[in-house]
This record gives sequence, structure tokens and C-alpha cells, in this order.
Amino acid sequence: MSFSRCVHKGDKLELAGREPFLELTLPLSKAIDYFQRSHSPPKTAVYFDCHMTLGIGVLEAPMVGVIASELSEELALTPWVRVIRHEAGQAELPRWHPTRDKFFAIEIVHKDFLQDYLDNHLLPFYKRFSERVNRHQDCLASGKGFAGQMERYWSFDLERRLKPISVKKKMSHLKAIIRQITRVLTMRYN
Repeated sequence: MSFSRCVHKGDKLELAGREPFLELTLPLSKAIDYFQRSHSPPKTAVYFDCHMTLGIGVLEAPMVGVIASELSEELALTPWVRVIRHEAGQAELPRWHPTRDKFFAIEIVHKDFLQDYLDNHLLPFYKRFSERVNRHQDCLASGKGFAGQMERYWSFDLERRLKPISVKKKMSHLKAIIRQITRVLTMRYN
């Protein structure tokens, strides 16, 4: 997938890839990054604010999507596209560390679709987001939660099963891990 600008070259169109990145994607991702850094709480904070930051670029130009298959390419006008920008983070951090890599979602919306996008897509999404944040504020503030019964209800609907991890639950998980390790070691030496 790619996000590019088309330019006329005679009677043909040519993709110009650097301009959309340098003039739209990069400035929005840098603004999002600055907002996140400037609003991060100090390590001594006793309460937290939750912000969801989204970059939105509004274009006054035709937006054309291309769906390519082995046999053909299909063109379709599109009013809105989401660009996912990935920036590699600090290599010295472990791979699982949440701040090692950065992902930015940038919405590119045609100006004639902007009101529809705001009313029917963005605002309902933010409403659901804020409801879920309020339901799970303990997990978000601590950075720890547990969604049980993964083997039984494997789905992406983790939010409904997400619960804060209590000290008692942490200890029961630790005991289960120790029991499993002991069982494996016992089988190996018998």
C-alpha cells in the first residue's frame, strides 16, 4: 500500500511519492509526536489524563484509490483514506517495549466529505473510545490488565473481558507458572 500524488507527464499519469510524505504525512506525524511528548505526565504524577491524538489532513483534490490484482487495476474515487506511518524507535529498548516503535494513524479526508467524516465516523468513534476508557481506567492508569479465557473465547473483543490485575491474581498467575515449570522439570528427570 502506498499514498502518492499523481502528476501529468504528457498524456500519462506518474506517481510522485515524496511530496505527500514531506508536505502532509511527516508534518502531521511530527505534530502528533510533539503533542504526546509535551503532554506526558511526570513520573511523580498521581493522576492521568487520557488523550487520543489523530492527525487529519484535508485535501481539495481528487482522491483515487487503486485496487490492483493479478489481472487488472481498478480505479475508484475515495473520500477518505487512513495512512499508517511507522517509525522505528530506539534499538536499545527490548522488542516488546511499548515505546520502542511508533505508529501514527493519519486520516486524509476530501474537503467535501469532511463534515460527513466528522459526524458519522470520527465523533462516534471518540464516543466509544471515551466510554471504554472510563470502563477501564484502572488498567490504563496502571498499564496492567488481564483478559481471561483466551483459549475459550478467542476473538478480538478483549475489551469486554479486560479486568485490572490485582495482587491476588498476580500471585495466582505466578503460582500457576511455577507449577507448570515444576511439572515440566519433573517429567524431564523421571
